[in-house]
Amino acid sequence: MEMNLLTQKRLTAIAEGVAQSFDLELDLELKQGGYLPVENQPDLARDLMDFFAAEEGVNLIDILPAMTGEDFGYLLSKVDGVMFWLGIDSPAPLHSPQMTPDEAALPFAIEKIGKFLDFKVNAMI
Repeated sequence: MEMNLLTQKRLTAIAEGVAQSFDLELDLELKQGGYLPVENQPDLARDLMDFFAAEEGVNLIDILPAMTGEDFGYLLSKVDGVMFWLGIDSPAPLHSPQMTPDEAALPFAIEKIGKFLDFKVNAMI
């Protein structure tokens, strides 16, 4: 949500500057449409990366951040969380009807994610 507000603030400032340069008045109304940006909680993301890096069998690949808008962004605007790519080896993009994920990765992922959640809960006790 913070990034969305910053984007709206910057767009408004730029539009005001352009309007002033042409001696015009600005009448601007920005509405958030679509999905909120996915903003991972940095400390939690680092904890997840560190945990997975130490886990046997996990092929952790640190990739560059992606500008992603998802329905998951609404959840992350309310609670700390992390979205990550599982790596299911499909040449087709997410949400494509041609996407054919390797479902054999799911039990392994559930085991490792569950282990991370246990680790986080036990760290809080």
